[in-house]
Amino acid sequence: QPYTTRASWTLSTLLGAGVGILDAIGICREVTNNIPFDRMWTDMEVYIRNGQPMSDAVFESPYVPQYVASMMASGEKSGRLPEVMDKVANFADEELEVRVKTASSMIEPLMILIMGSVVGGVAIAMLLPIFSMSKVITNWYTVCHTKPIQDYFHFHYTDVLHRHFFVAHPSGTRAT
Repeated sequence: QPYTTRASWTLSTLLGAGVGILDAIGICREVTNNIPFDRMWTDMEVYIRNGQPMSDAVFESPYVPQYVASMMASGEKSGRLPEVMDKVANFADEELEVRVKTASSMIEPLMILIMGSVVGGVAIAMLLPIFSMSKVITNWYTVCHTKPIQDYFHFHYTDVLHRHFFVAHPSGTRAT
């Protein structure tokens, strides 16, 4: 579509300025710079050199809408090809704008979903460690207040007394 718009404006301007049709086609080929359009421009040159209308090459191209070929044919027959190509360019430009707006309106909800997912992922990544720490602290508090203090140690206070009073010291004497 952008190639059709660009080629139509260029062809309209060149033909309106009095540039020869073969020269205008050569310039349009450089403006579009596209392989499928390059084939169409080459076919157009061949058709013109053989005395056929250039719109026949456009009718055979699958890359150009049929309404463009029909309008080119009517412009060639009426002798008003520059004016017709200007109208084609304006119409193609408006159609391109509508397509771009439609595509962007379809992309907007998708972008909102993607951005929401990214923001949600970052929020979860930041809050998950905080919740984990809260759970650890809650568990620690619960354990501390449900078990006796001596359960946190591997020995009981009677073991300490027993070791102190009934176990031999390194000096070989008993503690009394």
